[in-house]
Amino acid sequence: TKVMYLKESSGAVITPVLWTDRDGREVFWTPSAVGSDGIGGLTFGHHAGKHDETWVLSHFKMLLADQVAPGRFAGREAWDRWWQAGSALGWQSDVASPAAVAATYLGWVVRASVHYIERIEGSPVERVQVNVCVPFEQSEEPAANTAFLSTLAAAEALHGSLATGDRSTVDGGELLRLAAETAATTKWSAEQSLWQPVPEALAAFISIVENESWRDGVYALYDVGEGTTDVTVMEHSPMGPGFARQLYPGSRSVPRAVSWCTREIARRVAGGARPSDAQAQVFDEWKLATDDVWRDAYKTYRKQSAWMGDRVRVFVSGGGSYDERFVSRVGNAWTPNFGTYRVARLPAPHDYPWEADAPFVRMCVAYGLAHDVATLVEGIAPLDVGDRTPPPDERDEEDQLHPYD
Repeated sequence: TKVMYLKESSGAVITPVLWTDRDGREVFWTPSAVGSDGIGGLTFGHHAGKHDETWVLSHFKMLLADQVAPGRFAGREAWDRWWQAGSALGWQSDVASPAAVAATYLGWVVRASVHYIERIEGSPVERVQVNVCVPFEQSEEPAANTAFLSTLAAAEALHGSLATGDRSTVDGGELLRLAAETAATTKWSAEQSLWQPVPEALAAFISIVENESWRDGVYALYDVGEGTTDVTVMEHSPMGPGFARQLYPGSRSVPRAVSWCTREIARRVAGGARPSDAQAQVFDEWKLATDDVWRDAYKTYRKQSAWMGDRVRVFVSGGGSYDERFVSRVGNAWTPNFGTYRVARLPAPHDYPWEADAPFVRMCVAYGLAHDVATLVEGIAPLDVGDRTPPPDERDEEDQLHPYD
């Protein structure tokens, strides 16, 4: 988890929240994890595995998605370990739910962030607007969106009830019970809530807008993280007095990223494969798993000339953007006939605070979330846009090179 904040009275300076790791060092991130201290309390972030690594639960977005589409993500094993730990402490099954755990963690993150901001700024935080990134497919799928928003509402309600820093809560079971009850009874409201969901890719793409480096055409962002690769396809084009940023249907989280590749390579080498062959196969399979995003986007705008070669820009962010094995593959178009795309790391805006020693490709979503939510959601929602494929008499000669269906 990465957090950045914008203080309204500070001249629009966006600043990262720093966290203290187990060695006492200040770092720009904290693990998205909740653990148990073994005696009934909860621990968070860097301290979640301090007592027993097997009692740690993470990947909350995956677990929430599993509630809606069971088996989609490989989070069941971790959940079973967490549930066994909770049972040993006497926690009930309705308490240790994915929504309750995720809401508790989100509430702690905001509470700890506010305390950090108050210490750094030297003044109390009287009001805080919280923008929380939501995976793209959850913002488009009604059932997943409902689960996420109920979790967000519960986290906001719990905000004032949580311990901060590396201390455990007084009674983890009671806190989870409160979170579960709140998630079941609290409704999120766009008009009344100070906690707002923002599609993750929109937050990341804000850096390109601020760089004023847009040109007409198709853009894609690969956010290669530890557990998932978030792939988003977007179009920028003139429309009316300004421009529109069109997110295409199909953008989604793919449950293959750094950790999956590492495990798969090790498994295949242990099975007798040559290391170089195992690496090539695994990273090629990773790329193929992301290609459906492009196909789904293409279905709504089947104009080949718009999707070929240097007319498409691909950006890479996340920890995987430092690994050339990921970067070298995303430039290959999803169908060979469309050529090779230009690839670059997501550019940092001119006002990014480099003195914090936090690389922008790891902080791009947090940086975008620190902006006004109305700016972030500007554009056209994919569900509001139909098929824009040009009729045969309006196709360019270049568009005849490949079949449409």
